[in-house]
Amino acid sequence: FANVFAKPYLLIRSFSFLPNLTSLIGYSAFRGVLDTVTPMKISAFANVFNAVLDPFLIFSLGMGVTGAAVATLAAEVISAVMFVRILLQRRMIRWSKLFRIPDLAKLEPLLKGGLALQLRNFALNLTFLAVTRVTQSIDDTGVAAAAHALAIQTFQVGG
Repeated sequence: FANVFAKPYLLIRSFSFLPNLTSLIGYSAFRGVLDTVTPMKISAFANVFNAVLDPFLIFSLGMGVTGAAVATLAAEVISAVMFVRILLQRRMIRWSKLFRIPDLAKLEPLLKGGLALQLRNFALNLTFLAVTRVTQSIDDTGVAAAAHALAIQTFQVGG
């Protein structure tokens, strides 16, 4: 039963991978220069945009779960565009280097430093996946799964 809703949702949300990654990098870039206000404003705008678009697409246009995915994708794209625009304006990045693959020697310190964080994220996602699987096996209606999904999202707000 859940596959009917999950497949289109996940398909649409898969397109938000690169915009989401771009936003995470933008957030990290601003945090690296001790600016936490700019990413907070961008994130707040994107979240409000998503919150306004969600009910419109879900209910007014009758798109249901697919509308929720489209709203989230749109918010992710807007967030990514805003981050890139502001990073370019502040000369923190340059168009000429934006799509160039960096040298491995320059990436090595970042890869070593980020390994622990990636392991943490992998462990968290694996745990959330296991909890979701168990939750779905308990309740076929999806109510328990929805409650756990909200709890997981609340937990992830803190990073």
